[in-house]
Amino acid sequence: MKPLIFNLKMNHSLQEMIAYKKELEKDSLANLSIAPATCYLPLMHSPHYDLISQYVSPREKNKVTGSTSAEALKSLDVKGVLINHFESRTRPDEVESQIKECLENNLKVYLIITGTLEEYYYQYTSEVLMMHLQVFLKDVSPKYYSKIVVIYEPSFLIGEEKALPINELNNIFKELRLKMNDYFHYTFPLYYGGGLSRSNMKSYLEDENIDGLLIGSFANKISNLCQLKEIRHD
Repeated sequence: MKPLIFNLKMNHSLQEMIAYKKELEKDSLANLSIAPATCYLPLMHSPHYDLISQYVSPREKNKVTGSTSAEALKSLDVKGVLINHFESRTRPDEVESQIKECLENNLKVYLIITGTLEEYYYQYTSEVLMMHLQVFLKDVSPKYYSKIVVIYEPSFLIGEEKALPINELNNIFKELRLKMNDYFHYTFPLYYGGGLSRSNMKSYLEDENIDGLLIGSFANKISNLCQLKEIRHD
């Protein structure tokens, strides 16, 4: 089954998260990762899915009050971290530091890269995405490449119920894979996120050019979990 990541952001009270977890464990989805709010990471630990953190502190901020180190996340059995989300982007040097912290602590990196509506209209999204990868991964050793997943999330579709047309997404991914192979001599798995909903998700789950999905708003409702299971035929 294609990997799914549920990004729950800051949603849910404690009681809501307890109910959410019960539903996940009762009707579990295969190959699923959950990224809850940081305060719920210990609560959401389960053998039915993997835990992903929404944040890790850059190395130079590991001793700052309110920060969360990669070492601490690993001790909670967190498997990976979402890095460079559009809503909480940091400076490129901090993104690089976050990536290194994760990789050196054996945490998987889910690197989110995005593009603007203007870039999309003028059809140079793949060039811009590749530029981001060159900046963020320029000092990463090839021995860590297998621990990196790239997620494309168009900034103009976050929170919407309209996803990027799948034929255009395919073109972007095909071009990006060629560029990655030329530059890194390696092709990172490519996930998609942005505007996914009950009405459009099936085609993205079935498309062979998309390696996985990052699901936001749709995943927040417990009532949608059964629908997603039906869509994916778990």
